[in-house]
Amino acid sequence: MIGIRSIWGVPSTQIEDYVNTMGVIAALLTTITFTAAFAVPGGLNQEKGTPLLIQDTCFQIFMISNILAMCLSMMVLFCLLWIMATGNRSNEVVLLDFSIILLMASFYTTLVTFMTGLYATTYLVKPWVAITGLVMCSLLLLLMQKYLVMKFIIPFRKVMLIYYDKPYQDGKKLCKRMVRHIQNRAWKSRTPRSELSISFVENHNSTKLNEDPIYTETHKDANF
Repeated sequence: MIGIRSIWGVPSTQIEDYVNTMGVIAALLTTITFTAAFAVPGGLNQEKGTPLLIQDTCFQIFMISNILAMCLSMMVLFCLLWIMATGNRSNEVVLLDFSIILLMASFYTTLVTFMTGLYATTYLVKPWVAITGLVMCSLLLLLMQKYLVMKFIIPFRKVMLIYYDKPYQDGKKLCKRMVRHIQNRAWKSRTPRSELSISFVENHNSTKLNEDPIYTETHKDANF
């Protein structure tokens, strides 16, 4: 029953969703690589129209990997079209698995294109920038391996959760206690609403009496 079950674990009921998503990704890669073939790093010779860095080995690798990336992404689009045209579920699964492999290869070659283009344009001016770019892109190539991520990154995350979960919970409890303490102090220091109402009424009445001329004259005579 080869071809019925996907080697990438794609359910047969979700093939259409995968086709749509992969089609968008492959189209973006095709656009990027097509543009990079003519907007080459280092510029073009204005008289001949040829790249200025054509004699550089890194630039030659850049061009080859860019061409390969575009061809692979175009092939992915063709395979996706074949999936939509065929009516055999087994053939659809086989073509989808093949498309995923081609798309992964296109990712790799696109990253190599970026690495070599960056190296060719920056090594003579700033070598440390070129070397840093190579190191970071190489690490990304390793992280694109599902086996390495599942074997090292996920166990490392579990270890981090074990060691840092207790301090996190303790800090969370401490923050809650501080918030409760601040709320209690604010509540105790606040004047009750009944007292505020009484004081407001008294102040308001005294102000009105002071403004009354009859009350003012009477109060002066009494004091006299």
